[in-house]
Amino acid sequence: MFDYNFHWRPVMKNLPDLLEASLLTLQVAVLAMIFGIIIGLCLALTRLHFKGPLYWFASTWVELARNTPALFQLFFFGFGLGAFGLHLSPYFIVLAG
Repeated sequence: MFDYNFHWRPVMKNLPDLLEASLLTLQVAVLAMIFGIIIGLCLALTRLHFKGPLYWFASTWVELARNTPALFQLFFFGFGLGAFGLHLSPYFIVLAG
């Protein structure tokens, strides 16, 4: 039914670059999980134990993060902040998103 042959030559030719990229992906994933847990724990504790401006800041952050798509957040950090003169590295943008 399907007559398709996968061409392995380009894959093998670019294997060192692919392996390097996979290590970078693993590094970003682990760092994002660590920072996400730390920030999430701080926000949760702030919402539980404080009232007033700290509570509203934490609640606003959580609701914005929950109710906006991840791609929108990446575009905001990459292009939206750049419009205000704050240019972030792509590595930090991916980590923050």
